[in-house]
Amino acid sequence: MPLEPSKNQKGRYEALIKAIQEMSVAKEPEKIRKIATEAVCQITNCQEASFFIKEKDQCLCTEESGRKKLWKGKHFPMDSSISGWVIQNQEGAIVRNIGKDKRITAETFQDTFVQSLAIVPVGTNGAIGAYWPTKHKASTTEISLLESLAENTNIALNNAINASILKREIEELKLQQEGEGNESKFKGIFKYSSIGIVLGNSKGEFTEVNQVITDMLGYQREEVMGRSFADFTHPDDLETELNLINEIRENRRDSYRLEKRVIKKSGESLWTDVSVACNRNEDNSVNTFFAMIIDISENKRDKQIIIENEALYRQYFEEAPYAIFVTNPYFLSSPNRKAREMFGYSAEEMAKVSPYDLSPEFQPDGQTSKEKATNYIKKALSGVSQTFEWVHKRRDESLFYTEVSLFKVLVKGKEKILAIVLDISKQKEYFNEIKQKNAFIETILNNLPITLSIMDRDFNYVMVNKMMEQLSGIKSEDLIGKNPFDLYPYLESMGLKNLMMKAMNGEFVTTGDFKIPDEHSENKDHWFYSVMYPNRDANGEIIGIVAQTTDITNRKEFERKIVHQNQEYEQLNEALNQTNKELIKAKENAEQSNRLKTVFLNNMSHEIRTPMNGIMGFSHFLDNPELSLEKRKYYTNIINNCCKQLLRIIDDILEISRLETKQIAIDNAEFCLNDMLMELFAIYDIKSKERKIPLYLKKGLHDDESHIITDKTKLIKILGNIIENALKFTNEGFVEFGYYLTPKNIVLYVKDTGVGISPKFKKSIFERFVQEEEKLSRQFGGLGIGLSIAKENTELLKGKITVDSEKGKGSTFFISLPISILKNKVPSSSDPTQSQNEVESGYTILVAEDDEVNYLYVEALFEIETDQNYNLIHAKNGHEAINFCKENDDIDLVLMDVKMPLVNGYEATDKIKRFRPNLPIIAQTAYSTEEDKERALKSGCEDYISKPLDREHLFMLINKYLNVQHRKAG
Repeated sequence: MPLEPSKNQKGRYEALIKAIQEMSVAKEPEKIRKIATEAVCQITNCQEASFFIKEKDQCLCTEESGRKKLWKGKHFPMDSSISGWVIQNQEGAIVRNIGKDKRITAETFQDTFVQSLAIVPVGTNGAIGAYWPTKHKASTTEISLLESLAENTNIALNNAINASILKREIEELKLQQEGEGNESKFKGIFKYSSIGIVLGNSKGEFTEVNQVITDMLGYQREEVMGRSFADFTHPDDLETELNLINEIRENRRDSYRLEKRVIKKSGESLWTDVSVACNRNEDNSVNTFFAMIIDISENKRDKQIIIENEALYRQYFEEAPYAIFVTNPYFLSSPNRKAREMFGYSAEEMAKVSPYDLSPEFQPDGQTSKEKATNYIKKALSGVSQTFEWVHKRRDESLFYTEVSLFKVLVKGKEKILAIVLDISKQKEYFNEIKQKNAFIETILNNLPITLSIMDRDFNYVMVNKMMEQLSGIKSEDLIGKNPFDLYPYLESMGLKNLMMKAMNGEFVTTGDFKIPDEHSENKDHWFYSVMYPNRDANGEIIGIVAQTTDITNRKEFERKIVHQNQEYEQLNEALNQTNKELIKAKENAEQSNRLKTVFLNNMSHEIRTPMNGIMGFSHFLDNPELSLEKRKYYTNIINNCCKQLLRIIDDILEISRLETKQIAIDNAEFCLNDMLMELFAIYDIKSKERKIPLYLKKGLHDDESHIITDKTKLIKILGNIIENALKFTNEGFVEFGYYLTPKNIVLYVKDTGVGISPKFKKSIFERFVQEEEKLSRQFGGLGIGLSIAKENTELLKGKITVDSEKGKGSTFFISLPISILKNKVPSSSDPTQSQNEVESGYTILVAEDDEVNYLYVEALFEIETDQNYNLIHAKNGHEAINFCKENDDIDLVLMDVKMPLVNGYEATDKIKRFRPNLPIIAQTAYSTEEDKERALKSGCEDYISKPLDREHLFMLINKYLNVQHRKAG
C-alpha cells in the first residue's frame, strides 16, 4: 500500500491542478500570468513570486506579475537557453545558468528581502520566479511542480497569443476585402503581418504571397507564384480541402477554416491553421481567393502535452492514496478508487448515497453529523477551504476516523465541493497508545524521589517532575520555558553552567556535592548532588540535557554531626576515631557505587532491547493455538537464540562496566599456555564447523616449554573475544590463532580472511560500542565492545594490542605481553578436545543442587547426550554433598552449586578437598563476575561453569576431568 502524502504535499498538487484548470479557460495573457504567479507561492511555500516577460534579450519584471512589485520595470539579462536555479552562499544570492551576462550578482538583490530565488523558464514567453527571505534549497518536489506549472503556463500563453493575433488579422483582412480599407493599408498588413497571407485567382493559383509564406514553406517567391493550394497540401488532407474549395466555387459557402498539413520544400510536414475566403463577381462566380495561414505545429505539440497532462492528472486522481469525490448536501459523484474501497460502495451506488449516509448520527462531540457537515459545506461553498477530523461509516456500518478537506470547485459551471478524505484510524490508535505510555512515564517520573528536569539547547526547562516543583517552590507550568540561571543567578558562579555545557557536548557529568543557601533561614543550607547527561533525539542528535538532582541535606547534616562529635570525643576513644574513618569510607564507597550503578544502567539499556524484542514478539506468537508444530519449533529456536544473545550482552556489559571502574585485580598464576590454547580450540572449533570456516592453531613452543605466569582468565577473555569476532566476520577462507616469541615478549595472534578494517577505523575499532560500518552492525549484530574488552584486559596485563588489516582481505590481531617462560615443565596430559564418546563409561557423578528443576535439567542432559552409563547422585544441600563424598569412594566428579542452604558450595568444596584432595569439583554459578569465578577456584574447585548451563561446555569439562582422574588412578 502506498504511503499517504502529507497535507502539505497534497495541497501543492491541488494548487497545481487548480491553476492548470483556470489557465485553460483564461483568454488574456495578463490573467494567465497572474494565475501562474499565485500558484508559484502555493506550490513552493515561498512568500513572493514574479513573472518575467521576455523582451528581446532581456527579462522584464512587469507590474502585473509581481505580487509586491519588487522589481517593477527592472531588466535581467536572458537568452533563449534560460534555465537553472538560484543558490545562497556567504556572499549573497547568485543566479546560475541564466544567460551569459555576468551582471547578475549579489548586488542585483540589494534593498530587497530576497535571500534565495528559484527561476524556471516559460518557453519563449519569459520565466517565473519564487523568492524566499531566508536561505532555502528547493526540494525535488518543488522543482518538479514548478517545471510542470511553467510548461502548462507556456501552453496557455501560446494559445491565448495565437488566438488574439489570428482574430485581429482576420478582422483587418475582412475590412480590406469589403472595401473599408485602402490599398496602402492592405499592403502594409500584407507585408508586415506575422501571419502568412496568400492571394489566388479563380483557379486557385497563387498571384501574391508574403514573406511569411515563403519562410514557412522554404521556397523562394518565384518558386511559389503560379502554383495552387493542392501543390503544397499533404495528400491525406487534400481531398477535404478540395471539397471545401468546390463548395465555394458552387456558391454553397464563402469561406472555410481548417487545420491541415503542408509540405515544405525539404519534404517536412508542417501543421497549419488555414482560413480561406473569396471575392465574387456580379454573377457570384469566384474572382479572387484570400488565404491566411498560421504555423500551429508548436500548438499541436502543446495540445498533445495538455492531453497527456490531463491523462496524468486523471490517473493521479484515480490512483491517489486518499479518497476523493465531489459532493453537495444532497448527493455524491465522481468517487476515485480509494473512495470506493474506503466506504465499500461502487461508483454507481455512491451516486445514490447522501454524504450523511457515510456518517453515524452523532459525532464524538455530541453534534449531529448532518448539522455539522452542512455547516462545513456552507463554509467551503463560501470560498473558505475546510479541514477537520470526522468519524465516517462504511457500508458494513463499521466506524473509522478520517481527516477531511473540503474545497469549492466548478463542475460544468455549477459550484460543487471537492472532498479529500484520509483514513487516520491507525494514527489515532498510535496517538492514543503514545498518550497512555506518556501518562505511564509521567507517573513514574513524578514519583521519583529525586528531582528530574529536561532542558533544551538554550538550557530552558521543557519538562520537570513533581519533586522539582517541591524543591523550587514553583509550579511546573511556571518553570517551563524559564532558564535556571535567570531564576537562580548564583548557579553560574558555582560552575554549574560549565558542567552543563559539557553535558551538552555529549559528556556524562557529575557535579559532586554543592551547597545552596536557604533564603528563608540564615542558619540552614541545602546540599545537593547532580548527574547531567545529553538528551538525544531518534537520530542521535543532542537536543538538550537531562539533570537529576538529589537532596543530600540530611546526609550532610549527619556528616556534620559526626565530625562535631569526633572533635569532642577524639581524645577519649581511639576506637570511635576509627569508626568515624570507616563511616567516611562508607560514604565514599556509596558515592562510587552510585556512579557505578549509573554507568552500568546506561550501558545495559543501550543494547538490551533488541533480543528482548525478539523474545517478547515470538513468545506472543506461541499463544496462537493454530500455529503449526514446525512454526512453533522455529519460533522457539528464535527465542532460545535471543536468550543466548541476551546473556552474551549481559556478560559483556558487566565486563565492560567492571573494566571502567578500574577495580579489577590481577591473579597471576602458572599454567601451560599450550593446554589453554587447546581448550580455546575445542570451544571454537564447534562454531567454526557450524560456519564451515576452518580453524587452525599454531604453537610456538613444545608443551613442556610453554609454561607461563600471568592471569589465565583474562588471557582467555582476550583471545576469546578476538576469535569470536574473527569467526563472525569471516565468510570464506580460514581463521588461525597461535603465538611466537620475541626477545622481550610473547606475541599471541589471531588471523582471519574476513571483511577486514579500513585504515581510518584501525584506532577507533578498539573503542566501546564501535563497529566499522552500520550495515555490518545490522548484519552481524553484537554490542561493539568485544575488542574494547580485549584491549583493556591486555593493558591490565601490561601488554599492547594492535591490528594489521586490509579492507576485504582480512585482519591479524597481535597481543604482545611481557610474560616469563618457565621451561622444562612437565606438560599436562589432559586433552580438552577429546570427544565425549572416547570417555570410558561407568562414572559416578555427584550433582549438588538445591533447585529440583535445575537438577532435572542436568539429569535430562545426561539422558539425551550420553548412553546413560553415568550414575548420578543428587545432593540437595552442601551438608549432604560432604557426607556423600565421605561415604561413597566411587564418586568420580562433583558438580557443585555454589549457592545452597545449610552449607554453601564454597565451604562444602573446602571440606571435601581436605579428605579427598584429588576429587575433581566443577563449580556451578549463576554469576559471571571475576570475583565469583576466583572465589570458586580458591575454594578448591578445578573449574567452573556459568548458568544457564551450556551442554557442550559442560561435557567438555566432564570429559576433561574424568580422563585426568582416570589417568591419576591408573
